[in-house]
Amino acid sequence: MTNTHGTHPRTRPMDDAWRMPASIDPSRLVADIALAVVGIGIGVWLIPRQLRRIRQFGGRPLARVVMIGSIVALVVALQPDLVSAEGSLVLLLFAVLVAFRPQDVVRLTGGPRPEWSALAEGTALRQLVAVRSDRSAARRLPEVRAGLARLSSVESPATARYIELVRATLFADPDAPGIPERLAALAVEEARLREVVGPRPAFEGGLVAVEEQPTSPSREARTASSGAEPASSGHEAPITPAEPPLE
Repeated sequence: MTNTHGTHPRTRPMDDAWRMPASIDPSRLVADIALAVVGIGIGVWLIPRQLRRIRQFGGRPLARVVMIGSIVALVVALQPDLVSAEGSLVLLLFAVLVAFRPQDVVRLTGGPRPEWSALAEGTALRQLVAVRSDRSAARRLPEVRAGLARLSSVESPATARYIELVRATLFADPDAPGIPERLAALAVEEARLREVVGPRPAFEGGLVAVEEQPTSPSREARTASSGAEPASSGHEAPITPAEPPLE
């Protein structure tokens, strides 16, 4: 086929459309793809892990959003073509300070949710009173009073029934009339809160089970014989959760 000038048009090789532009460096392209794969892999691995830790510390929805944002910032910081060197440094610093400190993220975003705090304080109080020989006298202990005050401070519509039952059964004789029924109701409320809080909350890593707290027989005997109240350090004993083991 000829054109209007009687000459044959120049044909374009079939592979020209697939030829890589000279401005693209193949080795750089491979490196960018590798960094993108590494970044996505880090995000896929890290986000579920850290969100689980946020939940273990009782984090609110805002804490989850902040944690996800910090991990996304970490992934972006690893992509040199997306941000400048200064931007990468800022994002990397933000990610390191936030993504690996779930407890601080929870604290800075409003603290634990009420269900988590109520369950933590209630569990601590029940263990603290259970090891005393005189349950009724335990109400005068400074650490018990402080725990009751903290328990009241986290009362909400979602925790009111649980807190009411904890107060009603904390110092009572388990065999007293009406107490077994209240203890059964307390177990139901505790199960409901644990379903909201999730498995293995962090405060359980910082508390010693009742059966694991040794007491001195001689001291208990002396206390029982003298009728005196067990000695107290006089200092408040707030819950300081340990880092929970990762699943």
